[in-house]
Amino acid sequence: MKILIILIPLLLTLTSCVQSDAPIQRVPIATGTMGSPTSFAIDANNTLWAWGANSHGQLGIGSAENAHSPTWVMDGVVAVAACFWLGMAIKTDGSLWVWGQGGEAAGGIESLVPVWLMDDVIYVSVGRWHTMVIRSDYSLWGFGANRVGQLGIGCTRTQVRLEPTWIMDDVKAVSAGWNRTFAITKDKTLYGWGGNRDGNLGIGETGHRFSPVWVMDNVTSVTTHGSRTFAVTNAGSLYAWGGNAHGLLGDGTTTTRDRPVHILEDVISIHGNGNQTMAIKNDNSLWGWGSNQFGQLNDGTTIHRDYPVWIMDDVKYVSTGGFHTLVVKLDGSLWVWGSNAQGQLGIGHTRPRSGLVHIMNIKQP
Repeated sequence: MKILIILIPLLLTLTSCVQSDAPIQRVPIATGTMGSPTSFAIDANNTLWAWGANSHGQLGIGSAENAHSPTWVMDGVVAVAACFWLGMAIKTDGSLWVWGQGGEAAGGIESLVPVWLMDDVIYVSVGRWHTMVIRSDYSLWGFGANRVGQLGIGCTRTQVRLEPTWIMDDVKAVSAGWNRTFAITKDKTLYGWGGNRDGNLGIGETGHRFSPVWVMDNVTSVTTHGSRTFAVTNAGSLYAWGGNAHGLLGDGTTTTRDRPVHILEDVISIHGNGNQTMAIKNDNSLWGWGSNQFGQLNDGTTIHRDYPVWIMDDVKYVSTGGFHTLVVKLDGSLWVWGSNAQGQLGIGHTRPRSGLVHIMNIKQP
């Protein structure tokens, strides 16, 4: 059996050259998308575990066989990210590691086990064709495809960048989506760039943008997935824009929005992937909307929701896959539910679960 395949068209040589007290942004769970239903979790010992679909080595476990239970990936991990056939992790020393077949979004690296990519990283967001990282000096760097300007480098003449390329400074949060990117600067200004065919950037007009453009102010959290984007303001107001098929924005309609529309109040964090979205409110209650045919909203039904519905209480972190969901409760316990066709729930078989199942305990939040 072939255990390791590494193809490196151009080695990423960007290493640590600045010093900062900026901490690594901890991300203890992650899920893949509909085309690659995977799950990742970092336990109390900073060990990374993975399970689910693995046809392209996207679990990083040394093989291309699906895993129906949590399987060891690597130690010393603080944050994890995933998208389609690609996984990435930040270790405690700030080094970024990659595995799977992410192509352009992986800097050209293909591997069945984690491979070092670069140093001095405090946050990573993986899109379908590109990746964004924040370094310890809060500078934003990107690599991967740039066909509609999703790298934000001012042009598309070089459609693929395999080496990290500087985008902008003073960035505290970033979300890389299908073919667009959103970033929040230290003064809480939200900028967006990339694909904008249907007004997906939320700027009130169409046409791709090759450089960062202003979207809105006073933003503390952002996530973009599919054709939709969600942002939380420092007052806890949740806004959404973009495609709205089947009411996936959560505004009670199916109308496409090219400007931010208000969805919910008292929100502290937001996560979306595939066809459902989850929000955590400041009382740690979890609310969800979107597709629900596999019970992935865990609201006791299989009815799609075009507006937020209460799911459960005492939630610290949430990550939604294509049709499954992972949550970490306040006590550090990890729970899963939803579709399980490729073992993405990690419960030892492939039967779906509409109710919560406990998997493991992670490092205390």
